[in-house]
Amino acid sequence: MRLVVEPSPLLLHSLGKVDALLNPRNIVILGASDTPGNWSQRVWRNVHRYRFPGPVYPLNPRRDQIWDTRCYRSFAALPETPDHVVVVIPAASVPDALIEASRAGARSATVLTAGFAESTDPSAGALSTRLKAVIAQTGLAVSGPNCFGNLHARASLMTMPDDRLQRIANGPVAIIGQSGGLSMSIKRSLEERGIDAGSVVTSGNQAGLSSADYIAYYGHERRYPGDRRLP
Repeated sequence: MRLVVEPSPLLLHSLGKVDALLNPRNIVILGASDTPGNWSQRVWRNVHRYRFPGPVYPLNPRRDQIWDTRCYRSFAALPETPDHVVVVIPAASVPDALIEASRAGARSATVLTAGFAESTDPSAGALSTRLKAVIAQTGLAVSGPNCFGNLHARASLMTMPDDRLQRIANGPVAIIGQSGGLSMSIKRSLEERGIDAGSVVTSGNQAGLSSADYIAYYGHERRYPGDRRLP
């Protein structure tokens, strides 16, 4: 007899958060800047290079145009409800920005910004505590802070500021790592052996989603691919 254990509502809620992070309807790049070499521009380039199918919106409260496209000054000015926000702004501004994103309807965020628990700055500890409280309060699915973005081949999602050309293929392996550099090094090593990593998450400080959440999601996806019960 085969025992089938159905996932609990609490587990499905956790899985739904990771699903929102990796399969967004649209992407907002918060902190859009045309300073040469900045991460926001590199994320913009990669999102388009790997053909993310949804809309992508730059957001900067001081700009009307950037990267030869329209730039929005607020979440309210966007032509649709924001879904996933890639955050590239100073650390002190991140908690309030996530509150604004949540109020506008965003479901998830990737916080590339550093300056939280990993920092030796005396104010970083308090800022990290506030960030965690905001994430809990809003219910946003957050990877990071201090992370390097994520890659999910099934959704043609690539939010990493990595200029190296990547192979995006829906392979059988998922990689979860705190370090973006190490995670991508593992990905390349696997490819040299003929194995594609279909998903790469850089977890950063794990102020929101944790490695356990990601592992549970990938395990569930393997067993129940395309589960429609996820919120």
